[in-house]
Amino acid sequence: MTVEIMFNRGFGPLLLGMSPAEVAAVAGPPKSVEDPMTYDFMLDELKPFQRDQLIESRKPNAALPVIDLHYWQGRLAAISIDGKSSEAVLDGHPLTEPRAVLLNHLASLDSDILINAESYYFRSLGIIATRQKTRKDINYVRVVDRDFLEMRRFFERYKPHSGKLIP
Repeated sequence: MTVEIMFNRGFGPLLLGMSPAEVAAVAGPPKSVEDPMTYDFMLDELKPFQRDQLIESRKPNAALPVIDLHYWQGRLAAISIDGKSSEAVLDGHPLTEPRAVLLNHLASLDSDILINAESYYFRSLGIIATRQKTRKDINYVRVVDRDFLEMRRFFERYKPHSGKLIP
């Protein structure tokens, strides 16, 4: 059974904007929950980018291959989906297909692309695709609320990207 990743919206039954209780009703309890403001390694100047957030870690399963869920101001703001999942599909493309194919498809749909050390953020689609140079596939895909990521953009170190995508 495939689970569709929806641009700017969610993943299967998980929709951006849901409360933790609504998420638990469809996905069950998380493996763990962390408040990033409690991290002892967090520098004071980075704390504003972590305020009002919770991160639920999850154990991916075939029915819902979610790695973690990120809440901001009590609402689901980011959904990270395991790139090794053969069930997760993005615009008709399984996440397990070669990374270059998926990245080029996303770039054909969205030219407003930001990049950091390991991720491409397709702003208009609300999709982040991460890569590791040692792998040929996508590490994970994140469906993200644009306002949330714009608030965290400095912290995430995203900058505008132009030119060819480097898978």
